Amino acid sequence: KHHCIQHKSILDRYTISDFEIESNEILNNKFKTHDFMIMVGGSGLYMDASINGLDRFPEINLNVRDELNNQYDSMGIEFLQNKLKKFENYLILPESTHNSEPSWFGFPITVKKEADFSKNELVNFLSSKLIDTRPLFAGNIIKQPYFQDIKYRVVVELTNTDLIMNNTFWIGVFPGLTRDMLEYIIKSFEDFFSNHI
Repeated sequence: KHHCIQHKSILDRYTISDFEIESNEILNNKFKTHDFMIMVGGSGLYMDASINGLDRFPEINLNVRDELNNQYDSMGIEFLQNKLKKFENYLILPESTHNSEPSWFGFPITVKKEADFSKNELVNFLSSKLIDTRPLFAGNIIKQPYFQDIKYRVVVELTNTDLIMNNTFWIGVFPGLTRDMLEYIIKSFEDFFSNHI
């Protein structure tokens, strides 16, 4: 018999800790009548939590979480989105998909094909201001050396993947960025665009 299969809605809050508790309860009950169990599916992270357990974190005051969320709202992705929105004629900025709360790894920016500057010009300018960027390690996979000797077929033009491969980069975002640092990033974008628009 299968347990824990699609038993939660994607709208429900369900953490790895919840999985650990629930799966261990099921396993403990089943081991009363069975000598062994086979766990399949999911990710190694969830399996590991069930088998080895999780480190217990101390309880924290919920006000701390609320304060961090407020800081994130005022100084995180939304801050960058709002401040860079004025350059949307030239840049494609990231947006959360409906009904999601992503934990942003970085802030991806795509230079539109119509822009009168290249991604490299913008990236080099930001670099000259000591703002690190990284290329987006994605895009048109069939243009990677790995695919050189592999047979494949392309059903439609891969226009978007080419655009991402050639025109997208990201800047890092993490809680250690202060308001002054974020303002400096925005000022650097403004300086770049003052020479290009």
